Amino acid sequence: MQAIKAANLKAMEIPTHPETGISLEALELALDQWPIKAIFVTPTCNNPMGYTMPDDKKEQLYRLAQSYDIAIIEDDIYGDISYQFPRPKTIKSFDTDGRVLLCSSFSKTIAPGMRVGWIAPGRYRDKVTHIKYVSSSMCRCFPNSPLQNSSA
Repeated sequence: MQAIKAANLKAMEIPTHPETGISLEALELALDQWPIKAIFVTPTCNNPMGYTMPDDKKEQLYRLAQSYDIAIIEDDIYGDISYQFPRPKTIKSFDTDGRVLLCSSFSKTIAPGMRVGWIAPGRYRDKVTHIKYVSSSMCRCFPNSPLQNSSA
């Protein structure tokens, strides 16, 4: 949320079911009404609700984003601690055109102070690389920048 605020963007909450995740019907209504640029979602081991979206809903979410030509930012930070075997699929596993940016980390579960994370940005690689370069430079040059405390 800090990064969204620092970039002067707006976030819209979509109703979410405590067992199956984001309401795809509500999301589609929102996509029809507003110029949404990206979907940010934690579909596996969501915190604080704890749900894991079923694979068919993950694929439907991907298809919906594909039909509206928007990006999905998939936060998979807790995906590896799932009790399910095999590990639940990511939305990225359905991605055929590079629109899913898969983000993860082990910092929150193993070493919170390290703040180490990674991203598989798909077709957004150049933009992500540029934003990372700029934000890293801002943090060095302006220690009190709002980006200083943003997560990886």
